[in-house]
Amino acid sequence: MSGGVDSSVTAYLLQQQHSKVVGLFMNNWNTQDEDDNSTTCTQSEQDLRDVQAICSQLGNIPLYQTSFAAEYWTHVFEPFLQGIGPTQMPNPDMLCNRHIKFGKMKDYCFQQLKDVQAVATGHYARLWRRKKESWMESGITDTIIPCQSELSQIKALNIENCDMPYYVYQSLSNQELEWIHNWGDNQSPLLLAGEDSTKDQSYFLSMTPGSAFHNVLFPLGYLSKQSPPKQSIISVRDIAKLANLATAHKRDSTGICFVGRRPRGFSNFVSQYLDLQAMENFVDVETGKVVGSTSPSQLYTIGQGAKISGASSKWFVVDRKDNDIIVSQGTNHPSLYCTCLYVREFSWTASTPPTPLLKLGHLRAKCRIRHLQPLVDCQVKIIGHEYSVVFDRPLRGVTKGQIIALYLGVVCLGGGIISRRGPTLFEQGITNTQKLDLHPAGANDSSVFVPE
Repeated sequence: MSGGVDSSVTAYLLQQQHSKVVGLFMNNWNTQDEDDNSTTCTQSEQDLRDVQAICSQLGNIPLYQTSFAAEYWTHVFEPFLQGIGPTQMPNPDMLCNRHIKFGKMKDYCFQQLKDVQAVATGHYARLWRRKKESWMESGITDTIIPCQSELSQIKALNIENCDMPYYVYQSLSNQELEWIHNWGDNQSPLLLAGEDSTKDQSYFLSMTPGSAFHNVLFPLGYLSKQSPPKQSIISVRDIAKLANLATAHKRDSTGICFVGRRPRGFSNFVSQYLDLQAMENFVDVETGKVVGSTSPSQLYTIGQGAKISGASSKWFVVDRKDNDIIVSQGTNHPSLYCTCLYVREFSWTASTPPTPLLKLGHLRAKCRIRHLQPLVDCQVKIIGHEYSVVFDRPLRGVTKGQIIALYLGVVCLGGGIISRRGPTLFEQGITNTQKLDLHPAGANDSSVFVPE
């Protein structure tokens, strides 16, 4: 339980179905590691008070507290800092899910707490258990059961012991269903996208192996965060309000997982831990001329807007060379787009590469490189000791160190760290993108995204 509305509603839903529910609160950030404690965020203290209020409100749910601050520093924050580079920004939430939430935390629950049969979190994702797990025989299931109509069509595929949700069947071809049902470690659950496409968190879970999802429940995976206008679909916020939960109107948290939002901004906070000294120049990718300068404490990623004092139009970060940050004018500049990227290693949900990739050397799939970015069709190939991912449409802001997640229908196949990108459209000699079919950048980069 984190103190937010999502974990509060998760606890409430579980309590409606099961006689015994316990809560666990983690504080995994040690504020003594910070240089300037005067600006330390006290959100964790408020979160704990909110968790205590929810546990009391739901009938004195037993609440346990623990900290994995040392493990968080070693497995999440330190690798995150090491991954920060010239126009390169890794995603700490991926490592947090893999090593802390579904690693140390889950182990703690089963080893230190009595009679625990399953661990539930407030993630907006779903799981497909291709083989029933023994612990489910006691009646424990995801709280919200999705519609599984037209099962006769699924059974017609002659897949033995098939317990396939209809939304999985609906999103895949018969050929895809045949191999994915028996893909790799089919004893482990497969990760699925959440029902609510505006809150789906499968991207952040894409590098967590399927074996870590044994004895795990995602009760919110079949719900929406908020009800769409003029529709009667009940949402997580609706449930919180109807149950009069103390966190019903609490705003969603922001910032790095367990670190939170910092008063002086993300760049100033992270710069405490990095050796940043020299001032840097902004250099126009077309002319090679210096168009401004920036403090080294300001961190940038490819595609991000560059803060250039006095500029009459918007500039965006393209790359970095030595102490120069290469920038371009216009959000659709060809230097911001490329058509392929490379990954040295994928963390596959079923432990092994997809069957077509092993047999044929290639796979048609969909991918995203940012949370909630609209999926783009792509071709995945094995080339030597790495994977190439070629997009059907040019993609904006591909950045080394970020995560690419692969999907087949609603199934998240896995995720990998981008090791390099292919040449940009500008490097290929393209000087104008106005007539090109560019892929939308996504909900967290509104410069290109056009709402449906």
